[in-house]
Amino acid sequence: NDLVRYAKTPGKLAPVPGPTTLGKSNSNPTGMKFGEDKKKKNLPQFFLIIFHRAFSSPFSLTGATRRKTADGRKPPHVRHGIIEETPKEEMNLKSSNRVFNSLLIKGVVQLELIQTIDNIVFYPATSRKEDAETLALAAAELSGGTPGTEQECQREEQGMYRLLSAPPSARLVECLMCSHRFAKTFNTNNAQRNVLWKANFKGSVKPNMLKQETQSLACVMRILFKMYSDEARRNHGPAVQSSLIKICCEALEYFVGLTNEAHRNAWTSILLLILTRILKMPDERFAAHVSSYYPLLCEITCFDLKPELRTVLRRVFIRIGPVFNIISTQ
Repeated sequence: NDLVRYAKTPGKLAPVPGPTTLGKSNSNPTGMKFGEDKKKKNLPQFFLIIFHRAFSSPFSLTGATRRKTADGRKPPHVRHGIIEETPKEEMNLKSSNRVFNSLLIKGVVQLELIQTIDNIVFYPATSRKEDAETLALAAAELSGGTPGTEQECQREEQGMYRLLSAPPSARLVECLMCSHRFAKTFNTNNAQRNVLWKANFKGSVKPNMLKQETQSLACVMRILFKMYSDEARRNHGPAVQSSLIKICCEALEYFVGLTNEAHRNAWTSILLLILTRILKMPDERFAAHVSSYYPLLCEITCFDLKPELRTVLRRVFIRIGPVFNIISTQ
């Protein structure tokens, strides 16, 4: 109900369906009493509006740093991410604290929305178990064990994925990609992060949105890969493949451009997810994807990767040989 009221606050966006449509949490906490049609129509649009509300004020210090203080003095000058303080250049702390607290709240709201979508579509803990299994398989092969079958495991459908048609699923992907790109923009703006760190944030590291950046993309990948392998949605295959290739290329290009080792390590689970799902594809689809990623995969080999990721990347290159007739299978 709090989220519904949040979405219905006055603004430029159209109001979301009210509690009578979405349900009241005290009488229907799980939402299972609603018909499938209402779930399909309302849930993705609801999240789309909530996400746009969370992004209504971007993570920008432009207004806070350029606005003069009450006594007419300018805020501290920022040069190369470093705040230069002088007696005549002091930030209005009361005003800036409101800005920073607002940014912090918006970041938390975004992360909660990402996790909520993942839990609703795939059921809570499903994604965590899948990540753990992927890492365990890579570690097993690294130690000389069997990597396991290339076919995707059949899981009981407990989430709402089966109730979502292609258009609502696409709207959820739109929400998540909006959050992902928003977090990337914040994480790559070192000057802005330095200002936040200096002014209000505590801790030994600069504020970041790494969880939002990686978890939103991971949920996007799971939705698209699920649709890609769903026989019931075969007619959407070409469109899903096009979206997957575009998003995977964007992700790999971003990873290659990272200069911070800790930031790259945070992306290990994303690359493991992409590469293991590609390995599970039949040869025709594998070829379509790898031909788009090949230059980027070559670039990735230049980094000091974690052993599990190196092992999976090695399997991709080994499979490239026979699929593209580079080596003989005899």
